[in-house]
Amino acid sequence: MRGLIKVGEEEQQRRDNFGEEDRESLKKEYNRVVKLKNFYESILETQEEMICRYLPDTTLTYVNEAYCRRLNRSKKELLGKKFLEFVPGGEREKIIQKINNLTPENPSCRAKYTVGLKDGEKAYQEWTDYGIFDEEGRLIEVQGVGRDITEQKRIRERLNNQKRIITELHKVALELGKAESEEEVCRLTVRAAENLLKYDICIVGLVRGDKIVPAASSGKLPPGAEQTMSTEEGIAGRTFRENTSLLVKDVEARPEASPARDSFKSGISIPIKNYGVFQAAAGEKAAFDREDLKLAELLISHTAAALDQIHLKEEILYKSYHDELTGLYNRRFFNKEMERLNTERQLPLSIIMVDINGLKVVNDTFGHEMGDRVLLKAAGLLKRALRQEDILARWAGDEFIILLPQTGPEEAQKIVKRINSLCQEAQVNDILFISLGVGAASKTDPGESLEETIKQADNNMYKNKLSSGRQAKVKLINNFLKSLTEKSHESQQHNQRISSLAGKLGKRIGLSGREIEELALLAVIHDIGKTSIPEKILMKEGYLTWREWELMQKHAARGYKIASATEDYSAVAREILFHHEHWDGNGYPDGLRGRDIPLLARIIAPVDAYVTMTGYRSYQDIRSKSEAVREIKEKAGSQFDPGLVSEFTEILE
Repeated sequence: MRGLIKVGEEEQQRRDNFGEEDRESLKKEYNRVVKLKNFYESILETQEEMICRYLPDTTLTYVNEAYCRRLNRSKKELLGKKFLEFVPGGEREKIIQKINNLTPENPSCRAKYTVGLKDGEKAYQEWTDYGIFDEEGRLIEVQGVGRDITEQKRIRERLNNQKRIITELHKVALELGKAESEEEVCRLTVRAAENLLKYDICIVGLVRGDKIVPAASSGKLPPGAEQTMSTEEGIAGRTFRENTSLLVKDVEARPEASPARDSFKSGISIPIKNYGVFQAAAGEKAAFDREDLKLAELLISHTAAALDQIHLKEEILYKSYHDELTGLYNRRFFNKEMERLNTERQLPLSIIMVDINGLKVVNDTFGHEMGDRVLLKAAGLLKRALRQEDILARWAGDEFIILLPQTGPEEAQKIVKRINSLCQEAQVNDILFISLGVGAASKTDPGESLEETIKQADNNMYKNKLSSGRQAKVKLINNFLKSLTEKSHESQQHNQRISSLAGKLGKRIGLSGREIEELALLAVIHDIGKTSIPEKILMKEGYLTWREWELMQKHAARGYKIASATEDYSAVAREILFHHEHWDGNGYPDGLRGRDIPLLARIIAPVDAYVTMTGYRSYQDIRSKSEAVREIKEKAGSQFDPGLVSEFTEILE
């Protein structure tokens, strides 16, 4: 008690000795410090950097205007508050630890952390803190200088995200480039979309006919989504039809939308060229923006390229093993199948060789386009005649070959009969029909050569063709003549008149019996090449145009080709070719003159002219007998052989 009284007396004594002068000096010092503090803080207020001071427990004692702006709070809302209140809980321990590590020897530290703003947004800040210590080295306050790095962080995140996207797309492109089927491409597309986009579900649909069929999806499809959809329906159908990407921010606002689940509120829809559609959907409105759409389009461009590659490979593979015109297997594929099936287990092994009769005549008369129609008709006929396991290929221009595994001679002949039976009803048009030469052979002994079997089948086909081919060509020419009669209205009596008068002239000048027969044949078929001339030209009233006349002149050469291809008519083929040549060399097709023109052609020329002038023809009036004779005489020595005209007119008179 005495000690306490003594201390109190000393303190009182010290105060009594503290004079007015000392108090005034202390007051001046205080005012000076306050002015310095205010001056210092006024400078801090103008700084762009955020500046604050806080106690070791993070209670803020000072903040400048920049700090207030960044946190979107007033000084009143900040001073006296602990700034850790604005930092997410996960980052607080890191900040406290850095503050506790401040010492006079290590008075500063740096930290980056997230700060919550008043409007609920977040900012990212970088701080450098400096500790203020007392004489005993205890931390009494911290001054921090900070800057907002939100935009830099977002830029860095975007760059990192773009780098990730580029890496992912590069990876996807490599994987898609190795894909071997459409299904694999679709699965890889969905997997890549999961790493690039945020959605509730995505679907890749491929077009099959007029339907869009789901080929791959993320997770289990909701009821209804696994069903096919018409290309005329919904957003997917519109995307495919218009070949345009769609960004749907509000499904309810799109009348054509038919979402697989009512909870889907927004989505994107992108065409995959003419292959199909990619769609992604989310349960909230405006879940996707233009950036998402562009990113998805970039992904789908890789998908489309992969599908292009697969289809190109399939097309190349198909063309390497198939005939381009008929779609049947080609010789290359057939040879591979022969190697595969030429085993004892497949015996007996039969071969059928097939050849189209008269195809050259068709090509020469009507052109190769019509010949292609005959080939296609024959190919369809053969496919109908065969079994599923049989292998049919186009062997050469007009030849087909059939491989019949585990088929003996009797069964092979049944198939030959089926082919011949179908030929009876195979008509291409009113003139053209299908006639086939068919031959079969069988390999029954493992030691036999399959090449010998093919050769035997080819020989048998050739034997069959000798008879069937000749009959087919005769029938074909008869059809030509029938068609010509119908197109030109030149009756059978017309040809008979030519044949009769030409025969009389031939006998008069001393032709042999064989020559008389050939002349009679020439009289009937000399204009057979006109079969390929359109009826509107043959029946045209008045004169022909130059183009029409050039086409008309080609009938002699076409008639020559038809007759040359047929053994029964080949004897007069040359006469058909030159029956419009003139004695003076002004005829066609080769401009022959005088006796260079075959005799039978020189005979048929004035006879044909006389019968035509005195009978019906569309482009000239009928002449009287005397008028026709006078005109023929006038053209003796120019168009006609003068010696033959003299003999012919004597017959007529």
